[in-house]
Amino acid sequence: MCDVQECFRPSIDAFDGVVRSSKILIESAKIFNWPVFATEQVPSKLGRTAEEVLQCMREMHPENEEKVIKEKFPIAKSDFGMLRAILMGKDGDLNVQPNSLCGEESLAKMMYDADEIRVLLLGVEAHVCVYQTVKQIMEHNEKAGRNILKPFVLCDGVQSQRGVDREVALEKMKELGATMTTTEMFLFEEMGGAEHENFRDVAKTVRKYK
Repeated sequence: MCDVQECFRPSIDAFDGVVRSSKILIESAKIFNWPVFATEQVPSKLGRTAEEVLQCMREMHPENEEKVIKEKFPIAKSDFGMLRAILMGKDGDLNVQPNSLCGEESLAKMMYDADEIRVLLLGVEAHVCVYQTVKQIMEHNEKAGRNILKPFVLCDGVQSQRGVDREVALEKMKELGATMTTTEMFLFEEMGGAEHENFRDVAKTVRKYK
């Protein structure tokens, strides 16, 4: 989740759609037991994540409520892209300490143990921080010599202040190799059918935010 900060709400007409996708993803991630990584762009100046998204984080993971309240999560960053802030510690080394919402995972540690990690991306702004996150992911894959991180852009949860910026950003991210999808499309494709063990819980979550 990239910089879903309240300061962007007045200038992004579809900001509520980003909030909707964020809450569906947070709740679905708990159902699937997926880690959630989130950032805030210079929160000391731009402020915090939208309150309803923070509230969803606290409700889904009450064991980490204090971390959210004390502004230790989402992760503060100054780079436009998210990857460095999530992967690297303050000393410049890989951060293997837990830094996801669930408090049990770090992306760096996950990368040691997996052949491929699917990265679901949403947030703002599409043409700046989201785009540069995809760019960082592809550059990291190239340096690593393997496509360990596979980005999926949740288009209904990605916005910019200007429509043209969003349109160009989505096209450029596709050209870089990211898969374009939507929040519901990805979740239902993941399950494949109504017999999946998580179908009822996910469907209930999606209906709640229609």
